[in-house]
Amino acid sequence: MLKQRHSGILGLCAFINAYPYDVPEFVPDVFLILGDHLNDPQPIPSTIRKTLGDFKRTHHDNWEQHSLKFTEEQLEVLTDLTVPPTYYA
Repeated sequence: MLKQRHSGILGLCAFINAYPYDVPEFVPDVFLILGDHLNDPQPIPSTIRKTLGDFKRTHHDNWEQHSLKFTEEQLEVLTDLTVPPTYYA
């Protein structure tokens, strides 16, 4: 079961990685799906975090334009995915 789930996550991450300098209309929804799997067993969370790190790095320069393609909810999920949790919460 874990191998199948990780395979699915790898496929979703491939959709994000396929567009390193653009945000197609389906990509924000992929982040919503990935957000639901951050608490899955390893190696799923590390795969998601690596993809998010790459996304953040490659989209940083034009983020003002790219962020317009996300809804407020999608931006919140993306922020939750990219900001490490605090130990004081």
